[in-house]
Amino acid sequence: MPRFVVYFIGFSAIFYVFLANKTNNVNQKNKWTFENGQEKTDDSVSVTIPVEGPFSWKWTWNSKVNSTTTTTTTSAPTTTKPPVYKLKPAARKSLRNALRGTTPEKRKKQLAQMGKKIKVKKISKTESTKLHNSYRRVKETEDPPALDMFEINERAGLNDYLFQGDMNLDDSQITEMSSAASSTRKKRQIRNSAKFWTDKTVIYYFDSGTTSTMQQVATDAMQFLTDHTCVKFSLNSTATNRVKIINGVGCYSNVGMLGGEQTLSLGSGCEMMGTAAHELAHTLGVFHTQMRSDRDDYVTIDLTDVPVDSQSNFYKLTAAESTNLVDYEYGSFLHYSGKAFVSSGGVDSIVPKEPVMVYTMGGRIVSFLDLKMLNLHYSCSCPASLPCENGGYANPAKCTECICPYGFGGTLCNQRPDYGCGSDLEATNTWQQSNYTFGNSSNSATARPYFLYCVHWIKAPTGKQIQFRIDSAYNSQCTYGCVFNGVEPRLKTDMTTTQARYCCKEFNGEVMLSDVNPLPIFSYNRYYITTFSWSYRYVDPVNNCVDIADITTCLALKTAKEEGCNLYDDAQLKVMCAVTFDLCGKTVGASCADRFPASQCSTYSTNGLCTSELPLIAEFSCASTCGFCSAPV
Repeated sequence: MPRFVVYFIGFSAIFYVFLANKTNNVNQKNKWTFENGQEKTDDSVSVTIPVEGPFSWKWTWNSKVNSTTTTTTTSAPTTTKPPVYKLKPAARKSLRNALRGTTPEKRKKQLAQMGKKIKVKKISKTESTKLHNSYRRVKETEDPPALDMFEINERAGLNDYLFQGDMNLDDSQITEMSSAASSTRKKRQIRNSAKFWTDKTVIYYFDSGTTSTMQQVATDAMQFLTDHTCVKFSLNSTATNRVKIINGVGCYSNVGMLGGEQTLSLGSGCEMMGTAAHELAHTLGVFHTQMRSDRDDYVTIDLTDVPVDSQSNFYKLTAAESTNLVDYEYGSFLHYSGKAFVSSGGVDSIVPKEPVMVYTMGGRIVSFLDLKMLNLHYSCSCPASLPCENGGYANPAKCTECICPYGFGGTLCNQRPDYGCGSDLEATNTWQQSNYTFGNSSNSATARPYFLYCVHWIKAPTGKQIQFRIDSAYNSQCTYGCVFNGVEPRLKTDMTTTQARYCCKEFNGEVMLSDVNPLPIFSYNRYYITTFSWSYRYVDPVNNCVDIADITTCLALKTAKEEGCNLYDDAQLKVMCAVTFDLCGKTVGASCADRFPASQCSTYSTNGLCTSELPLIAEFSCASTCGFCSAPV
């Protein structure tokens, strides 16, 4: 029909003119700050970053990310062969005592044989490149004030003798896991081999070589778990089934109650409450979070730069082998960091499906869901429930009070917790800045065994949304897991899971929009002092799903489609007339994917355009990179 031809020509012109105009609206000039303090604004910038260690990068960047002239070229990072750390004599001695009759050489051989049976799915080089363009890279702090527990074990030469870096499996557990990895039949529950402690009580004693600091940290970790679960710890050096806590070389533990005497090592560098609690969780029978059967729904494993001998550490349980008691927790104190077992200079081995969570994985704070998981694992409960708010639940250790997510306190989790730091803040419609310093200035040489916490609540009038922006952080250590200090704005309505934590300057200046009011700001420190500066204000709620094109155009397009003239696909119709075509909240098309090339979408995300005031444009351009596949506009 002739009018369809008119529709096609006319609406094609409308669509491309429309997109061109919207593209110009989101184009922003890049702002570069040079070492001399001068600023330069330009549409096209070429920046060469000098070689630092194994890295060599060159970026050529045109800020008009929707333009066909956009280029983003990155030379691949140069990986170096990982250093080979041989088992140190002192480490061999303490490990031999912990292996319950097995020699270190035999254990190494057992784990190597098990590793050959474990198959971990690999991704292609193309998939790897796209994956690592999906999140923001940061410059880590050089020479941090302390090593992570897995780095301590690696340098002691323990990686070939412990499973996943810190779990001292016994012979029966290795046999069962090897059988499960090679069998095609329905597998037994691996967690059955990690036996529960009788009467929910762990019997322990300290070896004579442990220091007072080690004993205090371990005791405090036990007390924390006792205060939040029904699990108990009892000091007794003569009980039949007991744990000997030693001043060994490295941080490691057996998994579950083995029967007889077993060992937990808290050597030099392991004297941190989060590390002690991590090893105690293994003693209680819990494996690492990234072993969960559903982990592929939340993270992507990339073995590109993981040495072959270490790849079996990414073993994943099946649904038949384990039970996932709580939601997947990126912020679990039992989760690997993104760079686990990676060669120096290599790409990350674990990348979350939520890119903003990259630097939250690998933390050492016992999370709310970690405690809930332990309570469910040991069937801890109260005879009656409490009306706990914000996702809290009755504390099995004290049933008259609730266990609350971080950022909340009081008997029923409806108050701001009193850590001796923090305040209630009233937002206005203009930016206000909060500056506060906390920590301990008495020692700038080493990290403390314990975290200090601080919580602010930002409040706004009913019906308003709160915007939050990190401006700066003095003496913030940029690390995977943000293990020394960080800020966690609790923006989402689900307060039970850990939300994104920030400790790197690359995220400064990014405006975030809260779904909750009041907005809890949780911050923490365990090294020297940190000064945080962040700003906040309220805005009117934004209706993200609207008809961007005028009503006449949208109705004409709808009429054309009803008469059989499909000029545009649903994605094109949604970006112009989402309301008219009833496409709000719906993923359109057979599959959700980026329309722009990966390099452009990476730039789009890095420039903050995924969270711009034009979410329909962001969804149309880079739906996958910007996270709209799981949460469509």
